[in-house]
Amino acid sequence: MIVNTNTHKMKHTPLVSIIFSVLFIGSLSAQPIAKYQYAKRIVDAVEQKKEICFFTNFDIRITDKKYQLKEVLGSEKGYDFNMITSVEKGKKGQIFVGTVSGLWLLHNKKPTFIKTFENTVITCLSYNHTTNELWVGTTGKGVMLLKSNGSVSYYDKKDGLDNSIHKLFVDSKSRVWVSYPFSYFKMFDGKEWIDKTKEFSSILWAKDIKEDKSNTLWIGTQASGLKTQKEDKWTTFIKDPKTFAGFIVNTIIVDEKDTKWISSESGIFKYDNATWTQYFVDSLKAKQNKGHVFKILKFGDDILANLFEETIIINDGKQIATLDVNMPNDIPFTNLTKPFFSKEGDIYLINTKLGIVKLEGDKFTTIKQPSKDTTCSNCPAIIDSLGNIIVGTEKHGLLKLINGSWQKQTIEIKKNILTLFQDNNTLWVGAVQGIYEYNSGKLIEHSLNDPVLKNVGANGIVKDKTNNIWVNGYNAIYRYSNNKWEKIESELLKDNDINDIQFDAEGTLWVATYKGIAYYKNNEWQIIRNDENNNSLWGFRKIIIDPQTDKKCFYGSSGIFAYTNSNTLRKMELGVPLNTNFAISPQNEIYYYLNNALVKMNKIIHP
Repeated sequence: MIVNTNTHKMKHTPLVSIIFSVLFIGSLSAQPIAKYQYAKRIVDAVEQKKEICFFTNFDIRITDKKYQLKEVLGSEKGYDFNMITSVEKGKKGQIFVGTVSGLWLLHNKKPTFIKTFENTVITCLSYNHTTNELWVGTTGKGVMLLKSNGSVSYYDKKDGLDNSIHKLFVDSKSRVWVSYPFSYFKMFDGKEWIDKTKEFSSILWAKDIKEDKSNTLWIGTQASGLKTQKEDKWTTFIKDPKTFAGFIVNTIIVDEKDTKWISSESGIFKYDNATWTQYFVDSLKAKQNKGHVFKILKFGDDILANLFEETIIINDGKQIATLDVNMPNDIPFTNLTKPFFSKEGDIYLINTKLGIVKLEGDKFTTIKQPSKDTTCSNCPAIIDSLGNIIVGTEKHGLLKLINGSWQKQTIEIKKNILTLFQDNNTLWVGAVQGIYEYNSGKLIEHSLNDPVLKNVGANGIVKDKTNNIWVNGYNAIYRYSNNKWEKIESELLKDNDINDIQFDAEGTLWVATYKGIAYYKNNEWQIIRNDENNNSLWGFRKIIIDPQTDKKCFYGSSGIFAYTNSNTLRKMELGVPLNTNFAISPQNEIYYYLNNALVKMNKIIHP
């Protein structure tokens, strides 16, 4: 069922996963305009009087102190939150709720939609209890300050910030700390933004920030461990068996006793300001994610640990129960790669341990449980002309799912498999050092005796309108026509990584490269290296061509860029997160996997 998210009060039936339809509008910005409402995951929780409010992706579930469900505030009662992203306590029992569609306020168990922000998504919130002001981090508009008088101040690129913010925090001195992935860590002292990136020295970004009673900041990072900051003195804890024995910090809690609780990929850590304790209980380690705790909440002596597939209740280091607030099942396992499809359009997902799920109606059905020993990282998968699921791996060759088990094919492909392409009854296989053609049990290794294909590194295969096969290697493009291979060369492609190739409706070949976007038309090459403001662009990894409109955009290190009619690239400030694992169904629908959800893009419309 599709829900129009422009109307905030609407009745509809909840389903069992998440699919967003995304619209790229004429201003080159994006907002979700429809969705299938599927799985619900706990985003945060707030304790109020005798109740606890659990905020999931799409609703608010109110329980008593024993976690018994009392009330659900969601679409069934006319509240269409459209993906809750962040939660923050205000004054006198107020709770601010950030969503994809805008800002809500929950007070006395009544949600009220209070503000929408055009072409942006709220990513994080932090409330200044001294000034009664709300700081808002966004994707698209940088940082916004909502003042108590209702006015809004904006801080973005003109202030030295990026337009997309990952985490922000207001400390007891009313200073605002801001983090953005791969870029910076900055602090606003009330007058100016001060760069703290050098002191922070993280290769990635801050995932959580808290302040203890001594006014020390505790900062959890994506891969650089746990950091503390006080009076410009920085300390780092990372993979230390005596303190914090992890890399990734997901959540930090500072409780009423000033004890710190940290969730990580190595379980839960407790620091009572004298001793570190690691809660790596057997019940955590036995889970599929091997003890990775994505979120923790604390109510009294209970720690609630979210393990993606479930939330367990821990007391004194032992699991005492599984939290059950009557939420439907999610996608049953994690670490999935991009979707693949049957010719009828059925949608499948495969994970890095070769587990497979299929979307059937309004729920995901497990086709194959994850393997214990067989793994892959890229996991290219297809359904062949006979309906068999085939996957390429790095170490195990080509595998076919037969009677519920993976069986290695008799054909021998020794090198890492990078891509698969089904052309009627022929299966094309691209590997690190080879191109293979497989049909009716016969394998042709094209690169075996053809010097043109030496060290090809075939990481993408497409077909043009005249049925020629094109392959993008690491730094060259190859065409197979009339049983002969030809290397398509250009000075523009020399010393340049080629990451993706696609044909548009007119037959133009588009190439995503490290040094720009190249295209091949009428036997001539051109390349676009700068955007319309003459900023240098690099690191393009994926081409997205709308199958209905033939409009084009490109995913690169600097963001998503659209191709305009004036032969330039324009940056798109999107209202939703994207990634490179796109797949197009036989019905010309674009899907990708993100945050344990299946995302659907509707169409692309731009100049």
